[in-house]
Amino acid sequence: MTFNPMPELATGLTDLFIIISAACSLVSLPPGRELKLWRLFFCLAALASACGAALHVFVLPAGAKQALWMGFDLCLGPMLALLVLAAWRDLNGAVPVRRKCLLWLLAGLTSLG
Repeated sequence: MTFNPMPELATGLTDLFIIISAACSLVSLPPGRELKLWRLFFCLAALASACGAALHVFVLPAGAKQALWMGFDLCLGPMLALLVLAAWRDLNGAVPVRRKCLLWLLAGLTSLG
């Protein structure tokens, strides 16, 4: 397997730090349903960063790059929607979020472009 040049490797290292941070956040969250949105957010952040790390560290064939970018995009839109929903829930409670959850997740998925 061939590695990309140094600037790309540094970006891959940043992705690795995001994966580690997301994993630490998942482990440190107390149990309970009220934190489910945050758990999903951190899982998608780790998954998107894993795709990004592979893209930035390794020289890959075009098909593999396209698949990883698609995985990255599929994680990123819903991840941003979950960030908004989790913050909204923390500020306003669960009932207003339930009414907006599907709308925000659909908006996140439509951002795939």
